[in-house]
Amino acid sequence: MASATLVMLDPRAAVNPGRRDPVRPVDNLRGKTIGVLDNGLQNSTPLMKALVPLLEERFGRVLFRTKPSQSRGAPGEWLEEFAAQCHVVITGVGD
Repeated sequence: MASATLVMLDPRAAVNPGRRDPVRPVDNLRGKTIGVLDNGLQNSTPLMKALVPLLEERFGRVLFRTKPSQSRGAPGEWLEEFAAQCHVVITGVGD
């Protein structure tokens, strides 16, 4: 009987080991622009859509986007838009 070979796979993504300075915390969200990035999964979309008016009422402007595909990252232009316009971004997974 032939012996089998076991191959172990590492599912972790490559990490950039370069030094990164921590992001300064936001002391207050009132008057700030909050980004909401929905991953598009069946249960995350209703949750994120319900969150948007609550954030707008309490804090101010909200920039909302739903990813075109759950399995891929957000489009680069969206990430640039969030980085340029938002003080904080909320994202999450719900299924």
